[in-house]
Amino acid sequence: MEEVQNAIQKELMDPSAVKGYLPGMARAAANASKGAVFCADEMDQFNARAMFDMFAMLQLGRLMNTADPTTPADADDAAMCQTLLSATDMVIPIVQRPQEGLAYFLGLKTPMYRQMEQGFDVCFHRAMYLINNFIERDKTGELTEMEESSYVKQVIKNRGRDVKEGELTELLAALMVASVDTTSSLINWILINLARNPAVQEKLHAELSDKLKGESIASLRDKSLREELPYLHAVIRESHRLTPSVFVASVKKVGSEIDVAGYRLPEGTVVALNLNAMQNDPSIVPDVSEFKPERWASEQVSGRKGTDGEVIDHQIVSNPFSVGSRKCPGARVAHNEVVCFVAQLVQDWKFEPHPEDPSWQTHIDDVPYHQGVVSQPSPMPKFKISPRV
Repeated sequence: MEEVQNAIQKELMDPSAVKGYLPGMARAAANASKGAVFCADEMDQFNARAMFDMFAMLQLGRLMNTADPTTPADADDAAMCQTLLSATDMVIPIVQRPQEGLAYFLGLKTPMYRQMEQGFDVCFHRAMYLINNFIERDKTGELTEMEESSYVKQVIKNRGRDVKEGELTELLAALMVASVDTTSSLINWILINLARNPAVQEKLHAELSDKLKGESIASLRDKSLREELPYLHAVIRESHRLTPSVFVASVKKVGSEIDVAGYRLPEGTVVALNLNAMQNDPSIVPDVSEFKPERWASEQVSGRKGTDGEVIDHQIVSNPFSVGSRKCPGARVAHNEVVCFVAQLVQDWKFEPHPEDPSWQTHIDDVPYHQGVVSQPSPMPKFKISPRV
């Protein structure tokens, strides 16, 4: 199994390999963005389909077209996105409900557990079909130019002799199933924050117009995206601070009794790193309730060094996909997906609160959300979306 994991991780974690996927991702992003204006009342569903389209393009070199309702798409692919969202929404409620734990201990399946399991099975089998179809067409030399440069093709080409095709197919399918929820949650919160802060949105649009000049983010493929688009990255980072899609970054069980900052933790204590509380502590974060991407400018970060506030600049706090040996193996890809799609959306559209949706009148702290695998706004507010001139 280790050989299989190494085979699929290399092409996801190598910086040069990940940059090579940018042109395809940008093409899928541009395709998906066309549908935004038709989905102003269901942007969470739209963003999930867009993330599926972008990852499928990277993984298979194929445009799925599920996000734009004006472009023909396979109904099974669109259904997979919807089923996946429904299934992931049930994960945390199942974990938190005592009756679910008791049923699992007794070897029983509750209706909710069965529904979640069936949902993931449907998605996994669809992903398996797509991967197997790709592999068969590769064997017969039927792949297109885009498919030849895809992630799956590179994995097949570079896999070792000990990697069995069946094991590889299952992991690739699981990767596709896991590709939608976290990234779409980030996009949802970013769009909410941009609509609530029009001056920030206009400043971001100005940076994108200046650097990209109407082109996709693939035009910066040979440059550092962070250096070329610092305000875009600051917007993403500030959204992760104010409205993180993942509240808990790490959960550990204490192996032996230890003392942490004056608190005695007995052996077996479960400790969780709460990102939300740390990043929204008014004692270390000035103007804590305000959406201020400027706080992530290099001079602001340097000014926090040596103070209590520097904790928010630690990698494990600042990265929504975690860091180190336990980080998401697709973290580089996921980050580029978010950067690519936000850049495309803000170049194409202006996002404003829908005047007839009262949920926009609440404070950002009071926006209702559902805690599934990630935190999703629920219900997603309705937008007013206008084309950029």
